[in-house]
Amino acid sequence: MRLRKRRLARHMHYHALREALTEPGCAIRTLSAAGVRRYAAAVVYTYANDPGVQRAVLRSRGWCVAHAWQLAGQTGAALDIAVLYRPALRALLDILRSRPAQDGADGSHRAWTWPRSALGPGGQAGVEPLARSLAPQGSCPACEV
Repeated sequence: MRLRKRRLARHMHYHALREALTEPGCAIRTLSAAGVRRYAAAVVYTYANDPGVQRAVLRSRGWCVAHAWQLAGQTGAALDIAVLYRPALRALLDILRSRPAQDGADGSHRAWTWPRSALGPGGQAGVEPLARSLAPQGSCPACEV
C-alpha cells in the first residue's frame, strides 16, 4: 500500500504573502499596511458610532500620526471620521477649558494661555499637570491590530 501525501490546502494569507513577495519593498510591511487600511475602512464605515470604538479613540487621544494619515486617506469618510473623533475632541476641549483663564494686558481674554506665575522657577512646572491630562491614556487602536 502506497501512502500518498495529502496536499495541504493553502490559506489566503499564503497567497497574499506570495503576491507581496513579488512587489518591491518589505513584504511584511506591505501586508501590515494593507491590514491597517482594511481596519481603517471597517472602523470608518461600520464602527464610527460604536461607543467602544469611540472610547478607545478617547483613551488614545486619537490615532497615532502614521495611522491618522491612513485614516484621513479614506475617501468620502470625513463625516464618519468627525463622528469617531468627536468625543475625544470634546474631552480635550473640556480639559483646556478647565484651566484658569488669564486676561491680557490689553484687556482681551486669553483662555488658552497659562499664567506665567503658575509656571514656577523652571518655567514648565505648572504645565506638567496639563500635559499629563492631555497625554494619551492608551495606545493607538490601529497599532493594536
